Amino acid sequence: MKFRATLTNELPFMIELPDGEFEVNTSVGIVRLNINSDWYYLNTARFAEYSGKDLYVGDKETLQNIIQNNGISNYAFSDCKSFVSCSFEEESSINEEDFKNITDDQCIKKIKSIMVRNGTTYTDSDDLHIKANKQFEKLPEKQLRSIKERILKEARLANLHKVYAYYDALNTLIRHYSYLRGHFWVHKLDSNILQGTLIQDYVDDKFYDSTTFAGLVPSIMPSKKKFPEIEPADLIALKGRLKNNTEMPIEDELILVARSLWYRLEYRSAVIESSAALEITVEKKLIEKMTARGMTEAEIETELAKTETNFRQRCDVFLKRCTGTSFVGDNTTLWDLIDQHRKNYRHKIAHSNVMPNREKTEEIVNDFQRAIEYVKSL
Repeated sequence: MKFRATLTNELPFMIELPDGEFEVNTSVGIVRLNINSDWYYLNTARFAEYSGKDLYVGDKETLQNIIQNNGISNYAFSDCKSFVSCSFEEESSINEEDFKNITDDQCIKKIKSIMVRNGTTYTDSDDLHIKANKQFEKLPEKQLRSIKERILKEARLANLHKVYAYYDALNTLIRHYSYLRGHFWVHKLDSNILQGTLIQDYVDDKFYDSTTFAGLVPSIMPSKKKFPEIEPADLIALKGRLKNNTEMPIEDELILVARSLWYRLEYRSAVIESSAALEITVEKKLIEKMTARGMTEAEIETELAKTETNFRQRCDVFLKRCTGTSFVGDNTTLWDLIDQHRKNYRHKIAHSNVMPNREKTEEIVNDFQRAIEYVKSL
């Protein structure tokens, strides 16, 4: 069987290049991006720009055929920005052993997803599970095999939903395009800016299904909330902070910035910000303890200057002297992780073009945050 996933977006700006395919070298190998800047919207509904209904996208010839074949009398064309797409493919077989390895729980889970998609009413997750379980128990063998086949096909297709490899290729193209043409107004993209990515799945070149990758639901459904309502006490605290312009702990703010950068695919900057957050935390802890001992500001500055370029010594000897605890000697497991992150990524990022991947960057930010909480506790 041939499995293919095609990922597509309309960019928020024009890429002024000839339409066609561009091969981009990424961490997963060559990704082939197709650019089309000669597509149009065909609006056939009244106030279609607001309703989003009866809206077609394509080249003029395709859209003219839609108008003629459907006998559309009222319509309007509007320009699109550049469209970009790429496809990931693989040849894979499904055998009897694969069917045998599908568990009952997998089948019930798939039945639940089908029920939700078909609009089945249910009161809560337990009710949905009961209804799916009852349906599973009554399934004829032929339908059960069909369910299992869907599970196997969708598992293979899911492996082709290489969204971040696609984003990597897209942003590499934008970066080089901006550099060579001097178009400084184009910028890095992520799922929020793109408002999701359309993924169309094909099996043996026949359309199978489509989904939209959003990253976070608010990316494509602004009215949907990801988090519960803010607690009354937190709302009061927020209003107070706004009114008084309360200063935020800089290390906490930098970690939030690092996570935002990670989400927006700015991995190098995310590492730099999270590392800086730890460095500030250690310095603040030393100042706090030295101030409590009655040292003057000038004395503290002189003491800090001794380890200004030696972070290891600051976390070892100086923290031990001020807090009674050495980060290096008393929490060796976490320190070793931090030390490796600084050597392999933080320092190299500052002096080379090293680029951590998405998973590694998240791990680094998490480890720096754990280190910050540890130092704060001393």
